[in-house]
Amino acid sequence: MLHIVNDAMLINHYTETHYRFYTQIDLSQYPQVHDFYEIVLVTDGVLKLTLCGKSFVLQSGQIALIRPGDIHSKAGEESAHINLAFPSSAIEALFYYLCDPKGEMRLLDMIVVPPVQLGQPEFLALQEKMQWLNTIPVNEGERIRTILRHLLFDVVTRYFLPPQEDSAFHQTVPSWLASALTLWQSGEHRSEGLDFLCIASGRSKEHICRTFKQCFGVTPSTYLNRQRLNYAVNLLLHSDYSVTDIGYESGFGSSGRFYHVFHEVYGTSPRRFLQQYNIASYMNR
Repeated sequence: MLHIVNDAMLINHYTETHYRFYTQIDLSQYPQVHDFYEIVLVTDGVLKLTLCGKSFVLQSGQIALIRPGDIHSKAGEESAHINLAFPSSAIEALFYYLCDPKGEMRLLDMIVVPPVQLGQPEFLALQEKMQWLNTIPVNEGERIRTILRHLLFDVVTRYFLPPQEDSAFHQTVPSWLASALTLWQSGEHRSEGLDFLCIASGRSKEHICRTFKQCFGVTPSTYLNRQRLNYAVNLLLHSDYSVTDIGYESGFGSSGRFYHVFHEVYGTSPRRFLQQYNIASYMNR
C-alpha cells in the first residue's frame, strides 16, 4: 500500500521545516510519496533506500535528496539517519534568489537524484549544521527559516543541482548518463573514470562506451579528460593554485599526466599558456 503524506500533515509552516533523528524505521509507513522535499543524511550503520525504483545502500556520510512525487522506501535495522523535510516553497525561494527560474525544473526532470558520499570533514560539518536546527527554540521561526535556507543553498547547489546545460545536451544525452555525469562533475569523483560511471548509472562498460560514441563522438576517457581540462584551465586563469595542485584538483592524478594532456590539446605547457593569456589580456586593455 502506497502511503501519501502531505506537507500540511508534517511540516511546521512557521519554521518551514520538520527535523527528526531516526534510529529505527517503521516499515509500515513505506512505500511512501509526499509533496515536499526531504534530505536524508546517514549518520551510522547502513540505510537501504529505494528511490524511484532504484535501490541504494547508503552508509555513514552519504546524503540523499527525495523530491516531491518520488516514491521511496527505507529499511535498515542497525542504522541512524537525520531527516530534514521542507516545503517546495523553500526550494522555489532558493532558485528565485539565484535568478534561476528553471533550476527546480532541472532538479525535477532527473529520473532519480543520485545519493552523494561526503568526505569526512564535509559530513561532520553538515551533521553539526543539521543538528543545530534542533537546538533553536521553536518560537524563533524566522531564525530557523534563515538557517534552513543557508543550509539548503549549500546542500542543494553543491551536491544535487544539475548544471545548466544547453538544450542540445538534454536532447541527445539519456537521463541516466546525464545524472552520472552530474555526480562525476561534483568534484569528489573527478579523478575517477569509466568504472565510476558504471556504478553511478548501473550500465555496463560496453553500453556506456557505445552511448558516449553516439552522444559525443568520443570515448568516455577522452570526454572526461576534456572536462577535467576545462576545469583545470579555469583554475589556471582564475585561482592562485600552483600548476601541480591544479593537476591533482582537476582529477588527473599526477602532474605528469596533466602536463601531457594539456600539451596534447593546447600545444604548450600550462605555465606558458598562462603567460600568453596574461600578455594578451594586457594588450587588449
